[in-house]
Amino acid sequence: MSSGNSKFLEELRRIRRVSDMMVTAHASLKEKFSLVSLISDVLLFSCSLFLTVIAFADPNFLVKYFGNNYAFCIGIFSIVTFIFSFVVSLLDWKVRAEQHRHAFETYMNLKFTASDLINKVEKDEHADVERFLERYYALTPTIVAIPERAFLQYKRKHVIKVFISKYLDDNPAGSILLLKIKIWIRDNFKAVK
Repeated sequence: MSSGNSKFLEELRRIRRVSDMMVTAHASLKEKFSLVSLISDVLLFSCSLFLTVIAFADPNFLVKYFGNNYAFCIGIFSIVTFIFSFVVSLLDWKVRAEQHRHAFETYMNLKFTASDLINKVEKDEHADVERFLERYYALTPTIVAIPERAFLQYKRKHVIKVFISKYLDDNPAGSILLLKIKIWIRDNFKAVK
């Protein structure tokens, strides 16, 4: 192994490990925000559809089901729908899902590139490690961050995923749910030393 690139080997391994964890975190956040976006779109569409149907409904029908104060009820529902639509546009879950999708793809690329470079360095082949490291250090600050309050939760999720994946290599018929329960019991009811 040439001494030129071998000094970067530990840093490449760290980048691969961190990128792997970030892939898990950003994939989870992408799925979460995509689901929230879909649910909010369906709810907003349903509320708008309901208000449109009410606008063309017979007043006798409205009195029968909503009482004599149906206009007040519809007004309140309209205000709630308007506030909900404002909050949805303010939080913009679709954009957040897209940011995490982009981060997921970027970290996936970084992870694979780091793995390739590690293999080349270990085989003493030519590897432009310094250029990759410059790209990595320039690129990572531009990627959407994992919220600080959620970082440990996603790190935990990743570590469990890796553990279960390795376990399934030797025990392919093992129940993932039972394994998660077993890990949870093992890690939460250890004798305190």
